[in-house]
Amino acid sequence: MLDLDWLRKSWPAPPGDRFNFGLLLRNLRSAAGNYLDAGAARLVLAGVVERQDERKQPADAVGVDLTVCWLRAELPVIHQRLAQRHADEPEALRWHLDRSAELDAILGRAAVDDFTVDVARRLRALRDEFGPLVRDQRVVELRAQIGLLNTA
Repeated sequence: MLDLDWLRKSWPAPPGDRFNFGLLLRNLRSAAGNYLDAGAARLVLAGVVERQDERKQPADAVGVDLTVCWLRAELPVIHQRLAQRHADEPEALRWHLDRSAELDAILGRAAVDDFTVDVARRLRALRDEFGPLVRDQRVVELRAQIGLLNTA
């Protein structure tokens, strides 16, 4: 799994590229090439895709079509997780709370995903199916969607 936030992590971002998308693409091209050269059969890219062109450019960088999943949670759930993650960082918390609401609206309109997973509903279903040890529904769901989970 490649965390796209890490591939764009640099400061300051250049003018006109608020989230360092250009840097992300250059790093993705290199990292994905290395994994594919080493024999990886699948790459899972964890990040945000806000527009159709932002879907096409990473696909071009990797050299394959992408299957895009929107892991959707209700804003109160996201806000609770952010409050825990940024408990000692009030400025970062404010930014992430604002950004989460902004992203929820953007992603709802953008329609760049191939499928959506309602994470709260799926977590309950996965715990029913696989037991109480299921802690990260995103991993189980993605593994099932891309054929890496044997449920037989």
